[in-house]
Amino acid sequence: PEVDIYYFENILEKDDFILLCSDGLYTIMSKDRLSKGLGLGAHSLVKKASSLMEDNLPDDTTAIVLEVLNADEKELLKRQNVPIPKSLKAGQNIDGYILEKSLIQNDRTWIAFKKTKRYVLKFAPIEAIDDETILDLFVKEAWNAKRLKADFFAKAVIPKNRTARYYVMELFDGEDLGKYLKTQQLSIDDGVKLAQTLLKMSQFLLKYDLVHGDIKPENIMLCKDEKRHFEFKIIDFGSITEIFSTHSKAGTPSFLSPERFVNEAISETSEIFAIGVTLYLALTGKYPYGEIEPFQNPAFKEAKKPSTYNKNIPDWLDSVILRSIAIDKEQRYAYYSEMAYELSNPQKVKPFFAKGATLIERSPLAFYRTGFILMTVLSMALLLLIGYQNS
Repeated sequence: PEVDIYYFENILEKDDFILLCSDGLYTIMSKDRLSKGLGLGAHSLVKKASSLMEDNLPDDTTAIVLEVLNADEKELLKRQNVPIPKSLKAGQNIDGYILEKSLIQNDRTWIAFKKTKRYVLKFAPIEAIDDETILDLFVKEAWNAKRLKADFFAKAVIPKNRTARYYVMELFDGEDLGKYLKTQQLSIDDGVKLAQTLLKMSQFLLKYDLVHGDIKPENIMLCKDEKRHFEFKIIDFGSITEIFSTHSKAGTPSFLSPERFVNEAISETSEIFAIGVTLYLALTGKYPYGEIEPFQNPAFKEAKKPSTYNKNIPDWLDSVILRSIAIDKEQRYAYYSEMAYELSNPQKVKPFFAKGATLIERSPLAFYRTGFILMTVLSMALLLLIGYQNS
């Protein structure tokens, strides 16, 4: 049988009720009666309908009442009647924040000061004025920035009485890792700490069924703690999305896993690949598969060991990095926790070999031992043959 599906859209508010019922209920009770009785629950509605029919209901009477406990915060943010400024300039006062310096060429992200403290203000793109999809993405970004609270993220707020569409983030005292890596590499200990921070961040996001989507040095701030030790902060919320939701090449090409180039969904293993590429670059100054340009479809060839470029990298860390950036996703770590465990337990890391690796690559000792045995056997066979011919 064919089924005609009827649907409609509406905006739900906190404390709203939703009634799902069979026609045995709504043909007996008027909309007004149903509306007034929603707060009493489904059982009360069915009981009332039964009493109206003197406990002789002519049809199936089934009902369920749902109460909306919380409104969709993203929808509420979107519906706020705040304008998107088309132009911004240094010295401009936005709700007490004085714009000081633009951080990006499009002038939508600014350093600003309020009283004696400096902040980062991020404004909605101008295109969001006419494009609802772009507006939705910015609202989602601001919402994520506000709700995702962790040591490795910048603290963010959305001012209650703002007069423009923007949100505020704390300003870190440091430089972005991408800029730092143009002149020097991280030490081994700091590289491991970087990877552990990115894995910790990724595990945190996974609790919300989210992934970062654009892990790379330019989205990481290199700061120093009270003891002057390096610590890492993640500053970009715009790329955060639901896991398995993206089937495109969204992100930065050089950090995309091979399967992302054939439109496989973003996943834990593809994020691990990006973490591995970031670590490889941070310790060697080189991309494992070269720098990939936008719209390029690269042919991935096995990456060289990181220790080829940095002799300080130990064998166990070579294996961890190579496993995280394996071309075949089945050879990669399946979960963030697996990579995190091996980074914390170097003595338990097993050597990694790409598919098709030769015996000499996998085990030089076994290769030479096998060669020695074969040479010995051949030599003995040759001696026996010579002896037989002479006899």
